[in-house]
Amino acid sequence: EFFLIYKSNYTAKMIDSAAKNQGRYQFYFNFRVSFIPYIFNNFIIYKIISAGFVILTFISSFILIKRINLNLAYLFLLLLLVLYPSTLEHNLIMSYPVFLQIPWLCLMLALEFFLQSLENKNYTKLKLLISAFLLYIAILPYEQFIIYFVLFFLLSYFYKKPIFSVLKYHIIAILIHLVTYISFRFLFPSNYTGNEISLHGNNFINALKVIWTYSTAYFPLKIFYYNFFEDKAFFLNFDNLSSSTYFYILIGLFSSFQVINILNNLKNINHSKYYVYLSLFFIFIPTIPFAITKKYQDWVLLYNSHSY
Repeated sequence: EFFLIYKSNYTAKMIDSAAKNQGRYQFYFNFRVSFIPYIFNNFIIYKIISAGFVILTFISSFILIKRINLNLAYLFLLLLLVLYPSTLEHNLIMSYPVFLQIPWLCLMLALEFFLQSLENKNYTKLKLLISAFLLYIAILPYEQFIIYFVLFFLLSYFYKKPIFSVLKYHIIAILIHLVTYISFRFLFPSNYTGNEISLHGNNFINALKVIWTYSTAYFPLKIFYYNFFEDKAFFLNFDNLSSSTYFYILIGLFSSFQVINILNNLKNINHSKYYVYLSLFFIFIPTIPFAITKKYQDWVLLYNSHSY
């Protein structure tokens, strides 16, 4: 179906309509990127392209975290492999191949170029420009992705570099995105409840519930707990579980033992408490833009959604 859409003349009209309907200029780029796996009318090629981008995001994340600690990088990779597909609910990253992998990959590369520049006494203008451009691509999919700019600010502070000098291109990239986004929203007001603020009446309390629900979903075993102990339908259909479900259960058990072994080897990580604070920040804060919209308030409160 997507292959036929890609090959038809309807693609441009569909992208234009979606962008204007949601007030998101980014769709002119994002939607075209999302069609990459469907260029060929072949399921195997589609899977190769999709899986290839997933693997690239894993590798890029591993290389970046290895700068801090090798065992920490192995832990991250292990948890990523286990938690990536381990939900029976809507899985945003797995549902849209390439659409989110490219921004993820761009963010990792942007951080890598930025770090290389900071580690050089005479930080290069070219690497900073490349980093800023990659950051711009990385923040396009969703409004809250702009929060990742905090990482660049913190790195500048940590390396004791003049913040404006090393971040001026990144700030320009952020401003270009914000000005374009706000202007486009002004010209084409959104008709999509997923990016419209809704905080009147009891919706503020509802927003707090969404923040708590979606944030705690990041914690290990939260989805496992929901599937096995809260969702009675899961037990009622336990005899009819697919072979892939049993496979993930076995992988989860094996990985649990590996996580314990890796944690025992995690020693002498400098500034470890700051990594904990940063992790908590990126667990709770990015859920706020979801929480203040009616769509996701309904998903959590009316449809019992536990993760996104």
